[in-house]
Amino acid sequence: MFDFGKLFGMNENFDAESKTNIVDDSKAIRSSVPRVVVQSAWHAYIKIKKTDDAYDSEYSHNTPVWKGLEKVEEYKGNLERFKPEEVELLKALKDGFILYSDVMHILIDHHDDEAAAANIMQTFPDIKEYIPEEFNNVRQLIEVVIEVIRDYQWQIEQFSNKHGAKLDAAIKNLS
Repeated sequence: MFDFGKLFGMNENFDAESKTNIVDDSKAIRSSVPRVVVQSAWHAYIKIKKTDDAYDSEYSHNTPVWKGLEKVEEYKGNLERFKPEEVELLKALKDGFILYSDVMHILIDHHDDEAAAANIMQTFPDIKEYIPEEFNNVRQLIEVVIEVIRDYQWQIEQFSNKHGAKLDAAIKNLS
């Protein structure tokens, strides 16, 4: 099997045990996982689940966790700068790994869904730049996406564990 960790540098940038700050950790996660792969996984998840049309339109290409990481960087780690309407982004940073566990399991259940893979390839044509040529087809694309999301899910879980107290305090201040 192809080593996707080496392809993307997964887990190399994010160190759950280090004393790095929340901004550095956010940057490490976002630099180790291609955004288009995260977007494609989220898109496939929403399309397969079709649970909430409003959620589909608001977050179909910008997952709440990724957006939360961007805001952490924009606010230079000052979680007090989050606005009340952004509390959902903080909650996504705190508990998003649980949601991504579900994303991963839905994708695993649909790993051979060629229609879903074709939809990903059509919706996110740039994804081919991040997928090794031998896996860049409708039969194997979702398997590659699963591997990337598995790593992403682990990283955001470690992020939550490491910065959970700060996230909880910020959520409480906004609630």
